[in-house]
Amino acid sequence: MNQQARCSGFTLNRLRIATLAVLAAAAACSTAPPDAPRAPESTIGTVTVEGFGREILAHDKIAEKETVAASTDMVWGVLGGVFEQLGIPVTTTDSHTMTVGNGGYQARRIDGTRMNAYLDCGTNFNGPLANHYAVTLSVVTSLAKTDGNRTEVSTVVDGSAMPRSNAGHPVQCTTREKLEELIVKKVEEALGLES
Repeated sequence: MNQQARCSGFTLNRLRIATLAVLAAAAACSTAPPDAPRAPESTIGTVTVEGFGREILAHDKIAEKETVAASTDMVWGVLGGVFEQLGIPVTTTDSHTMTVGNGGYQARRIDGTRMNAYLDCGTNFNGPLANHYAVTLSVVTSLAKTDGNRTEVSTVVDGSAMPRSNAGHPVQCTTREKLEELIVKKVEEALGLES
């Protein structure tokens, strides 16, 4: 038993070192110039593993990208209003990188729809956790000019859920890619471009 415990601890430490090495290598491979505006691509967080302390955990959150048939300035002009219409409080606005969003707020509904429509946080005997747990949601949208008079709209949605009673552990949620689509749809409606 002691031999097995030592072996498990050794393997866990090797796993930690390997994970940190991969994260460090990925960070070192960045090719963008330091002052270039960057679309949101991923987030890195931490998780507490009982008996082992805090571990770094990378969640690859790839930006969902769609193109809108309008100039970047026109899309920028309505984007903040779209967030407001959806009930997403804007806490970040950067006109240089054309980024709007909120890095984390308590969300119950978006556009009148329960969170499970937008996030998969798992289920339990009560149903979808996104509808029953306290959800912390991050929504960040960036704009980039593409060829002609078109704009690429890149949105990263990230979330976690925690039991409302504060008894239990947080769970990481994944996007259903519906909120990203809804943001583009509302932008197009605001610009009179709906199909």
